[in-house]
Amino acid sequence: MAYSHWSGAFSPLSNFHSDLGGAVASGRGANTALGAQFYDAGQVFQGLALILFVGGLSVYYTRSRRRNAVLVVGQLAGLFVGIALIMNGIYSVDFDGHAAWVIPLFLALSATLVLLNIALYGHPEFPRVAAVYGGLVGLIPPVMLYVTTPMLESPFVVEWILIYGAMLWVLLVVVDVLSGEMQQSDHGTGEATAGDE
Repeated sequence: MAYSHWSGAFSPLSNFHSDLGGAVASGRGANTALGAQFYDAGQVFQGLALILFVGGLSVYYTRSRRRNAVLVVGQLAGLFVGIALIMNGIYSVDFDGHAAWVIPLFLALSATLVLLNIALYGHPEFPRVAAVYGGLVGLIPPVMLYVTTPMLESPFVVEWILIYGAMLWVLLVVVDVLSGEMQQSDHGTGEATAGDE
């Protein structure tokens, strides 16, 4: 919705994702007031959803104290990311407070992905592929910022990779949890049917 209100060209090569939340003209363009409101409200709701999501990762707690400790630290970092997303929606790119939230947000998002996937790698009920993918997504931005960004003309694409890479990881986790729930439900139904006979 926010993108449809952008008046000019908008690209991962020339714009930060949060430019969609700005209604004040800058060198990278501006959104309409309505488009900016859509984006900023979306950031707030996404932050709230992320807080619920990281809390829900408690389904992956095990008897291993070490694994649980790393998972809890990752959840706490994710909680900060959720709060920072909310503040990113409140302090859009038009305000000075934006940078104070968005820079720690991306650092914490990378840390969240790395920590959570260290904890989840090798978990008996979590796919290793998803853990490797999530860890790599968390590592790509720091590597790109410090190794390849000096060679890039714009650092914008790094932000986009992290945002959409993280969203895809969240989708993988949700699908994993739901498929596990469905298997448990089907297994329970099968036992009940067999017991009825």
